Amino acid sequence: MLLGMDGANPDLLLRWSDEGLLPTLRSLRERGMACRLEGPPGCGDDGAWATAYTGVWPSTHGRFYSRRLQVGSYKLPMFGDDDLRHEPIWSTLSRAGRRVAVIDVPKSPPPQSINGVYLGDWLVHGRIHREPVSFPEDFASETTARFGPAPESLCQFYQPALDAQGYEAMFQRLDTATRMKRDMCLSVLGREPWDLFFAVFKESHCAGHHGWHLHDPHHPAHSAPIAAVTGNPLLRAYRAIDAALAELIAQADADTTVLVFSVLGMGPNYGLSDLLPQILTVLFPSLPSPDER
Repeated sequence: MLLGMDGANPDLLLRWSDEGLLPTLRSLRERGMACRLEGPPGCGDDGAWATAYTGVWPSTHGRFYSRRLQVGSYKLPMFGDDDLRHEPIWSTLSRAGRRVAVIDVPKSPPPQSINGVYLGDWLVHGRIHREPVSFPEDFASETTARFGPAPESLCQFYQPALDAQGYEAMFQRLDTATRMKRDMCLSVLGREPWDLFFAVFKESHCAGHHGWHLHDPHHPAHSAPIAAVTGNPLLRAYRAIDAALAELIAQADADTTVLVFSVLGMGPNYGLSDLLPQILTVLFPSLPSPDER
């Protein structure tokens, strides 16, 4: 059983589990072992996730970022499903006759055939396909019909300018998405004793993007009034996932190996991209501002 927490910060996971705020992770650490994972250096989350689900280095699977260099040119087309040069572990296991269930593993190509079920781009950060994809083909439509479509997400956008109610509504949608993923995974787990069950929760990634400044009181964008309404968005997301993991793990028998992991972390963004409009206004005062266009 492989259970991913997309974009979760390792220091926070360790600290909050030590403090008992993430009891599922604390229990796993006490009964098993814990270590730090390091993603492939210089790669985006595309490269890190591809390494996680293939088990080989980016130089072998070929996915370093969301785009790829087109050989013989300077073009950078989007990385496509057919560009992956090494099969995912579930395809290898499937060919060996093992039964597999794969739920929302980010940046992974949908299989043409698999000995089990695959669902992608339902509740993920950084969707590749417009709509959920699956095998069998009707598995995606069955999932959305039973558990609902993905709640509205702002993860594809830069930091929005929201008031306290806007942030709270966004984090409530993340709470809802966690429950949807939990319920769907419990349903799949109840179908049969899978040889591999691989599922990923995206909410830790989205909470990090849009909530780090509310989590960190020293961040220059921190707003105490908004944080008073939302609470700590990262702790909120991590605890919701931790509780969902407990229910999934409870379905595993004594012979099941459980691995909870995050292939990349999250931290504060001190970039100056927000200053670009002001810089351009100073350099080119005769041009109309974006608001005037």
